[in-house]
Amino acid sequence: MNIFDSLKKQAFDVVVDTMGYNATWLSESNSFTARVGYKDPSEKQELSGIDSWNPDEPFMEYRVGFFENLKTRVDTGNLEHVTIEGIGYFAVVEVKTKYDGETFIARLRHATP
Repeated sequence: MNIFDSLKKQAFDVVVDTMGYNATWLSESNSFTARVGYKDPSEKQELSGIDSWNPDEPFMEYRVGFFENLKTRVDTGNLEHVTIEGIGYFAVVEVKTKYDGETFIARLRHATP
């Protein structure tokens, strides 16, 4: 791993360790827990609708390896859910890969367990 990738990983870890939340994903018979970034926009922003981004929807951000196969399962149409500690229970609507190829953004929708 080159120095820039290493620094990127360290920066992500510092941010989620400091300001992130514990999230749990129950996949079939397995349970995965990871520290994630979470954002629930509270006010409408002017970029609404650009690139299928909706500022009114909550989302979580996590690194490759944190929730193995979550993106694949959502992409194939499976209804997956995560619990974010202290926040709530969510259905995962879509998972996109960020430009770096190592970070995922999961669009969420509030759900009932």
